[in-house]
Amino acid sequence: MSSPFNTTVSLSIVGVTTSLIIVSNMDVPAVKI
Repeated sequence: MSSPFNTTVSLSIVGVTTSLIIVSNMDVPAVKI
């Protein structure tokens, strides 16, 4: 059963993953933990 909540969570996961990849590729010392 697909609900708006599951769709939102999926989009959030994709967004976070994409952000982490972008940050890793940028290799900015201030952003790296």
